Parts: sequence; C-alpha cells; structure tokens
Amino acid sequence: MAGFRKQEAVTMRRLHDWSGRFQQAMLVAILCGSFLAAGAQEPELQIAGHVVEASTGAPLSGAKVWLRGTSPNSRAIPAITDAGGTFGFRRIPDGDYNLAAIMEGYVQEADGFDLKQPLKITSGTRLHGVELRLLRTAQGDAVPHAHATTSLDIEFTDEGGGKVTPATAELLLVTWGQTATLPLPLQKGSNHLQLPLDPDWLRTRWPANFGDQRSTDLEKVYLYFRADGFAPVRSEAFEWIGSGHSYAGHTVATAARIALPHGEKADIEEGKTGQLRVVFRKPQSRGLRIVDTAGKPIPGVAVQAGMFWSNTNHCAVPANENSLSRTTSDRDGRVAVPDGDFEYVLEFDKPHYLIESRNGGFFDNGTDPYLITRLDTAVTTITFRRLERKPLRLQVTAGGVPVAGLQIWGASAHCSCGACSGGLAVTDANGEIRVADFYPEEVGSLYIEDASGARIWQGEVRKLDITRPVRVALPR
Repeated sequence: MAGFRKQEAVTMRRLHDWSGRFQQAMLVAILCGSFLAAGAQEPELQIAGHVVEASTGAPLSGAKVWLRGTSPNSRAIPAITDAGGTFGFRRIPDGDYNLAAIMEGYVQEADGFDLKQPLKITSGTRLHGVELRLLRTAQGDAVPHAHATTSLDIEFTDEGGGKVTPATAELLLVTWGQTATLPLPLQKGSNHLQLPLDPDWLRTRWPANFGDQRSTDLEKVYLYFRADGFAPVRSEAFEWIGSGHSYAGHTVATAARIALPHGEKADIEEGKTGQLRVVFRKPQSRGLRIVDTAGKPIPGVAVQAGMFWSNTNHCAVPANENSLSRTTSDRDGRVAVPDGDFEYVLEFDKPHYLIESRNGGFFDNGTDPYLITRLDTAVTTITFRRLERKPLRLQVTAGGVPVAGLQIWGASAHCSCGACSGGLAVTDANGEIRVADFYPEEVGSLYIEDASGARIWQGEVRKLDITRPVRVALPR
C-alpha cells in the first residue's frame, strides 16, 4: 500500500509552484534524502553522544538509540549510530524522555549513562557528550534465559456474552524498520483460540522480511481480530515473552500484559496460562468534519485512514499496510471512516493548509501531516488553518554588480527526515527573482551555493523581511 509503506519516507507539506520553475506543489510522499540533490541545513543537535563497547571503549556502529517520551501515546524517536558510534537528535518536541541504546548481542551496562529521572527537553536543550555503554553477552544474544511453556486462552463473545466465531486472528509484529503480520490458526466454528507466548514458538514462525533480526529484537506486538458483522479489535502493544527490548533500558520480558480497548486484560507470567475475553461490538458511524479557523467546512481535503501499529523506522512515519479508506471531504467538510476498536492513522493532503487544532486527543510530531488517534465519537472535528500567501522578491549582487543565472534554493519548513529542498528560481539579468505564489510558512530557508556545492549564503525565511525586496550581497 503506497500510503503506509513508508519505512524510509516522509510525507511533506507543499512547496508551491514558484514562478513556474519549481514543479508542482507537493504534499506527496518522497524518499528520505531523495527529493533533490541539495539538502537543507540541519538545526543544531539537541542531544548528541556515542555508543561504545563497555569493556574496550570501542565505538559500536549500527546500534539503535531510542528517545521515548514518558507521556501516553508519545512516539519513540530513533537514531542509528554511524561508523564512529555517534548519534544525535534534533527537532525534539518539548517533553520528558527516556534514552536507551540496544544492539543485538549486547545489553546496556547498568552504570553507563543512567537516566534515573527522565530528561526534560525544551527547544533550548543542548546535551552533548552522552556516552552509552553496551556489554557483550556470552551467547551473542540479548540475555540467555530459559523459557517455560506460556500460553493465552482467548474467548470471543459479543457484548451480550454470546459466542462469536472470529473470521481472522493475527499477530502484528514490529521490529526496527520492519512490520509483519502473522496469521493465527482458527478452528472452524469455534469461539476459542489458544496462543503460545514462548519465544521458541515465535522463532519457528519468524517472518522472512525480518532477515537476521531475532525475536529478542521485537519492539512490540499486537493482537488483531476480525469477525463478520462486528467492528475489528486490536489490542494495545505488549512485549513478547523473552523479547529483549525495553524503551527505558535493555531487559528481558518475563511476563506479558495484554490489554484490549474496553478494559479486558490478561497478565501472564512466564510458564503460566492466562485467560482473555475478546468482546466484539456492532459497527458504529465514524467520521471527520474538517473546518477552518472560522468554523466553515473545507471541501476537497484528501484523507487516508488506516489502523495504526507502527512508526518504528528512521523517519518515524507510519509503516504498516492496514489502509482502510481513501476519500475526500465533501462540501460540508465531512469524511466517513470505517469503524474499529484501535488507534487510527489519518493522513491529510490539502495544499497550503496546516492543522490548527488536534481535537479529540490527537497526536503528531508537529511537522508531518498525519495524526494518530482513537475515534470514539460519531464525528470528530479537525481545524485547519489556511496559510498566508506573500510575494517574494530577492536581488543578488556580487561586488555591487547584479548576478544573473544564479539558482536560488528553498528548503521545506516541514521536513522531519531526509533532504527536503529544491530549486526555487533563477535570477534574471538584473539579478532578481520574483515569486508571486510564495507561502513563507512552508519554506524554512533560502540559500545559494557556489559551483562546488558549498553554501555561500543562507537566510531563514522567518527572519527575513519579505514585505520588501531581500538584498543579498555576495563577495566579488
């Protein structure tokens, strides 16, 4: 599914067609780092450090470093160490975070960089020189551990307690940069399912697309059930018995807590059998109403709805295949959405609009035009704000002489991953560019490069006075 298979992609808001030279407006998915050759200058790192092997101090390349917010529904922000073992985070939304590093065959050393209290991050935070130490395990696996037989007995009913025969039952598996669906066998006509929770059982069914990743690399697991005539049900995320991942550190899961949307839950200790009742309900009407800041409906907003279960990848964008619908808001700003007991991922496409409010407990990262939320009412209102258009005029001189034929570049203000920049315009004989259809909030910066690709001028749009011609004086 093109809309949600974006494991190395980011959906951008539009950089409009400036003076006919910059192609079409864009709020389309693009591959990270592949939009145009030149990349936008990145802001300063807020957190930076390196991951090393605890006993030798040698840098560890390819370690996964996670920055996870402590608030409910907060996303995990990922990074991967480079050849020198270094990592960094920028554009971190304000909040409290835990920091951890994981790597196959290692555990995080207890007396390494230890966050006894969560980090409080603001726009002014600069925490550099962080050292995370990983200790190699004897077996080269997460943590050697013996596993007894663990299982979950699942019963399916309706809200009145009547038996329901599920049509499908699946495990939704998430590792770094990968997702997979594992169908579970159902007995015809039965409203019961017994699910083994042992790592050995899962290892024999390990998805091929996970490659050399192991069950100890599982970030999280969901249960997902569908039954004819009922709304589908997805559990909350849980850790598989024996998996070695924890956002606050690197530990082995010896118990599983599986919770459903309406309060049903099961706590299963290793070596024991738990009980879980899955209650299906009849489908209900679900929809969105999209309005502007004055409360007027906005027609023509393209909306893609899906069941959310993973953004564990380099760009932290939705990466699963469960697309439910693609439609466009009508003249009343309304969009119908299929019903389900799960979190939705909602992706929007409307040129020159930004989401103004996140009613109903919406979550996003402040840059990407998608929202992750539950839809528990018949209609959820979303407010968009139309961006203001302001003409841009810029003149370039060198030693007081106009420079003709010079490419001016623009970098997107709403790009959380990869190089998101492109050619804006070329100076005319008077060294000028004129862009009538310019939306300052969509453009983070303007810049000029020399023949070698070195940046010789850059201006942040929000700091430029574009109510008058912008004068750029280059050295002769």
